[in-house]
Amino acid sequence: MKKILICIFKYHGDVLLTSPVYTALREKYPDASIEVYLFKDTLPMLDGHPAISKFILFDQAWRKYSLLRRLWQEFKMWKRIRDEKYDIVLNLTSGDRGAIVAGVSGAEIRIGIERGGGMKRKDRLFTKVVRVTSMPRHTVERNLDLVRALGVIPTQKDLIFHIPEVAFTKVDAILPYSNFILIHPTSRCHFKHWPTEKFWELISDLRERGEKIIISGGPGKEEKELIEQIMQPFGDDPLVQSLAGKLTLKELGALIQRSKLLISVDSVPPHIACALKKPVAILFGPSDDIKWGPWQNPRARVVRLDVPCKRCDQQGCGGTWISDCLINLPKKNVMLAVNELLPANL
Repeated sequence: MKKILICIFKYHGDVLLTSPVYTALREKYPDASIEVYLFKDTLPMLDGHPAISKFILFDQAWRKYSLLRRLWQEFKMWKRIRDEKYDIVLNLTSGDRGAIVAGVSGAEIRIGIERGGGMKRKDRLFTKVVRVTSMPRHTVERNLDLVRALGVIPTQKDLIFHIPEVAFTKVDAILPYSNFILIHPTSRCHFKHWPTEKFWELISDLRERGEKIIISGGPGKEEKELIEQIMQPFGDDPLVQSLAGKLTLKELGALIQRSKLLISVDSVPPHIACALKKPVAILFGPSDDIKWGPWQNPRARVVRLDVPCKRCDQQGCGGTWISDCLINLPKKNVMLAVNELLPANL
């Protein structure tokens, strides 16, 4: 097997959770070219992975093109993939795009995940389809099932997130202080957010015990507005600072590495923290932490309200984007995790 292509068209955290797949493939096929086809903006999650030979990028800006231009762009990519003559194609996404890529590749071995919507007959584009169990199971293991379908038994399952030295240089230059707790209060899905007032209470408690705080967040308008609200009561405190919107994903990784503890909602940073084996307290709402929770990180803690409907995996209660399990999650639960991970006398 000389050439292997893996398709992963998902969001940033999902992409990082595929990193053990490439390690397992490299162990089985040490001389193969292992290539990954993914969204351009998720490249930082895998860039620098030692097992990956090359990336093929799908620019989501193409979706703004006219229909004919989009089809032409897709056709050119399909032809490019066909011409590469891959021996194996693995599709880690249940959507249509990866299935079509597998079908047009002409690869002798084409493995995908069973249909999760989209084209009714897309399973026929694969030579083997991996079934999704109804039992709770971590996403990393589900991803590794496609490797197991090749007869490979994965032995190294750690997440890998490479941070270049230039990212540390940038972060070290702008850090206002060291020995800090990093708080990441935002997600692209606001049904995963914890109330602003409770972040105020949490930061106040941490400051009372002498902790220095840095807040991180993405560049989006809603995220910036939320962090401005969280920062409002602490505007005169020099030891509560925000770096929100100022960092790339690699620089965020460097910031997590420099922190002594990350407190975050269910978003990308906890996955990075697990890859780096950093202490992290993760505030979970409706998301299923068995599927999406911390992976192989003994210094990670899940903080959630123990209610009968926990792990419902809905976008808020009844799909309303309002999550009672987060609204009612008390600050003391978070502090219990903080005290366990970072005793006050350290």
